Amino acid sequence: MHCSDSDFSVFTLLPPFNDLNAQLVVGGKLADSGYTITYEATAAPDGSLNSVSHTKTNFWNYALPLFGVSPSLDIGLTGNPMASSKPAPLTWESQFNWFEASGIPITPIDDNMHENYFPMVKVTAYDGTNKAIASTTAVLPVSSEINCGTCHASNTGNPAAKPVSGWVNLPLGSEKDWRMNILRLHDEKNANTANYTSLLTQKGYGSSLESSAVTGKPVLCDTCHNSNALAVWGISGVPGVSSMTAAMHNRHANVTLPGQTQTLDSIGTRDACYNCHPGKKTQCLRGAMGNPTNSNGNHTMECQSCHGSMLTVGNKARNGWFDMPTCQSCHHDGVRETVAINADGTFKTWNDIRFASNPNTPAQGWSLFRFSTGHGNLQCEACHNSTHAEFTDKPSANDNQANDNLRAIQAQSYAAAIRECTVCHATMPSSVNGGPHGMHNLGQSWVNSHPDAFGTTPKTNCYYCHGTTSAGSSLAVIKVAKTFNIDDGGAKTFAAGERVTCWSCHDGPNP
Repeated sequence: MHCSDSDFSVFTLLPPFNDLNAQLVVGGKLADSGYTITYEATAAPDGSLNSVSHTKTNFWNYALPLFGVSPSLDIGLTGNPMASSKPAPLTWESQFNWFEASGIPITPIDDNMHENYFPMVKVTAYDGTNKAIASTTAVLPVSSEINCGTCHASNTGNPAAKPVSGWVNLPLGSEKDWRMNILRLHDEKNANTANYTSLLTQKGYGSSLESSAVTGKPVLCDTCHNSNALAVWGISGVPGVSSMTAAMHNRHANVTLPGQTQTLDSIGTRDACYNCHPGKKTQCLRGAMGNPTNSNGNHTMECQSCHGSMLTVGNKARNGWFDMPTCQSCHHDGVRETVAINADGTFKTWNDIRFASNPNTPAQGWSLFRFSTGHGNLQCEACHNSTHAEFTDKPSANDNQANDNLRAIQAQSYAAAIRECTVCHATMPSSVNGGPHGMHNLGQSWVNSHPDAFGTTPKTNCYYCHGTTSAGSSLAVIKVAKTFNIDDGGAKTFAAGERVTCWSCHDGPNP
């Protein structure tokens, strides 16, 4: 999920800038640069199509004063185009063994001018003869639901956010109104800060951020406040000035919204985060970890379960976008934790690495899911989908993951992490523990061979999916109904949602 401002005339936090990565499997093996992969706009099942951007945003009017470049309409900051009816190429990236198109300038408005936070693209692979050999669809999730007007709108906002010199008072409901209020407040808060005026002059903003925006030069916040979301492209802030993530989270952690008594830091659920991150309508935390609820209907995992409180996220020592929990912070030793972070703000660590992120990936000290690889050198995201949008057969109540799940459904006919071996392999491989996360092969071939494997395999290998009592964990759930021939000449049918246990076909486990 990438956020993007919906107005660029006053200031911007994030431009339209989505990344698309793709890997190609040919003959059961990961293919390399000898192939071509393209992306193009495609309609979602509900008919929503997003194939043009420049008519839906004023980004291209202000790209030059903000970013110092003037890309053509519907061309992003990295030179890649908006997904359209004309296929555009992805570029081979040898460091990660993937094809990529970075900085795609997509907006959350479809061609009928309706909001769609989960627009779709078609991705097609071609061989050396330019023959199409495979295709799939993927979501380019994007939201402009960054609305600071709750507190910063003139007259209706939080009195604590009112500038000393008074509200700007642009037309009621105007997005420029709350944006100008923020710049005015920022100028006031920093007026006595050492070198503030000289820094503004150095950055070309004149005597104040407000006056700069009024005279036609909008403010790029990341010019001073480093954000790792943009730093990789050379926009790296000013040393000594707090990072964007530290400045925003520390400033707002102890804020109370109008009409409420709890601070944002103390709320402890995604409701606090959705005031700024996308969002109450977008609900970007929509995957397998974001949707489960308990018997009271409350989510069992929240944003804070992985990221910690706002003050934890705002810790100046934290490196935004990179200091994250690992997969094994929660998935270890046959256990599924629901909180990845300790009370002191550090991430949980365990020795078990069966479900681990790759160490020191993409760089020393960071072990990130979004860069990690697993079985066959495939990206973990290839089978699980991207962060916050993990494939799940239990999508959110507002069905905002319907498009996310399509890639899995196209590959294996149902929504869940990719688990059918024949998605990549032409024939079912035979293996006791050579599959993803040490899995055995699946289907009828495993039913036939597992008695011999059971006698030669440590039982602890089975516990990860089938539990220490062999009663089956959530990893041993059949996603779609299946029928197998068993050794007494009969058949065993598993219903969708049923767990595979030793009792499914036997009178319990053998000792």
